[in-house]
Amino acid sequence: AGLPPDDWPSETFHTWTLINNRVYDNNFPNPVDGGLVGALPSGSGVLVLGVDDVDVRNNEIVNNDFFGIALIDYCIAVDGSDNSCENNPPFFTDTAPDNNTFIDNVVTGNGSNPPPGPFESVAGDLIAIGGTGNCASGNEWETVTGELPPC
Repeated sequence: AGLPPDDWPSETFHTWTLINNRVYDNNFPNPVDGGLVGALPSGSGVLVLGVDDVDVRNNEIVNNDFFGIALIDYCIAVDGSDNSCENNPPFFTDTAPDNNTFIDNVVTGNGSNPPPGPFESVAGDLIAIGGTGNCASGNEWETVTGELPPC
């Protein structure tokens, strides 16, 4: 789940659900060249990038080289790149992920081989950077960067 490219219509992107899925071994090189999608590294599980009210529940997210779940502010994620909010301001004003819930997920074995770059040191099962009102309960994970209060 992520914020749209700038040429999409201006509308609110929220209230998505990701329930009862398996996201595993997503470690092949990204086949897209260029743009924001092309900049996504391999080894990514579930990326909640600057969107609100996402419900991630009862999923198995395992063995992804970079991260299992990343909950991150859009402008933090693209900082330092050609797509940075300074170089390419988004049409939306709130880039923080807010009011997202993570319940009863198995998120293990992620982050063992992250790509080099600014987020290499935070690779793991959960990366939570930015936003308010986010919570997590009943999840199984080991390596966590950031903190999510119980739901």
